[in-house]
Amino acid sequence: MVNEFLLETIGWLKLTSEESLLNPNIPVEACKYLKPEKNEEGWWTADHLIDQVINYAIPIFEAIYPSAIAIMAFDNSTNHDAMPEDGLNAARINVNPEGKQPLMHSTYFGTDKTAQSMVFPSDHPQYPNKAKGM
Repeated sequence: MVNEFLLETIGWLKLTSEESLLNPNIPVEACKYLKPEKNEEGWWTADHLIDQVINYAIPIFEAIYPSAIAIMAFDNSTNHDAMPEDGLNAARINVNPEGKQPLMHSTYFGTDKTAQSMVFPSDHPQYPNKAKGM
């Protein structure tokens, strides 16, 4: 598995030897290799992509184009469905309290931004610190 960043201006996102000498604490290239499958390094995940973007692609891009802003476009990968474990996702909410749904973070609704907790408070008589469900 190879995951790479391509720029219209220079092709592969990587530092030249001169840029690498000027920026010794930045990786030389953004390309990442992964041996997939169960008995190898595993499968490409959103965590791999986030690591690649934050620790490789952005620092390299900023070294090459210090006054520019990168706009990154990604293909139709399953990584686009990735979200934090406590991310709000209606498909993962149970109808009733508890169950296998994750504990989701609080949110706001309405024009007055009324706070809504997705978890019962710790002093709730029946479901302390449990997910509320729908």
